[in-house]
Amino acid sequence: MHRLFAAITLASALIALPSLAQDATPQRYAVELQFIEAGKDVVQATTFVAVGGSAKVTLIGDQDQFEFNASLDAQQGDGADDLLISEINLVRNGEEIASPRLMMRRTGTARYEVGAEGAEVVRVTIKPAP
Repeated sequence: MHRLFAAITLASALIALPSLAQDATPQRYAVELQFIEAGKDVVQATTFVAVGGSAKVTLIGDQDQFEFNASLDAQQGDGADDLLISEINLVRNGEEIASPRLMMRRTGTARYEVGAEGAEVVRVTIKPAP
């Protein structure tokens, strides 16, 4: 049903905060999206986002349009220097299918999965970019 995609449009807006000093903490993160239907990949995409920035991906297929928005910000507050918050919005044909808010350590990985195997499954992974 969704085997061939007619066009893939990738629009990434990366906004990076200036780095005043070199450090070992990552400044850019890979955001991976996977949408599975009946055990088969329908959409699989990766984009990159900087701390303090956002990214948007639009995938247009023969029958569906997927929109994927992600933002990544540093957690504010005492002792929260190591924490990041990502807000993600996944839309299929104009209908929101998931809107998770993930928290992670700067050097860690965050994962989100919703759905049931054999039906529709949405997976999102955020990790430091290589």
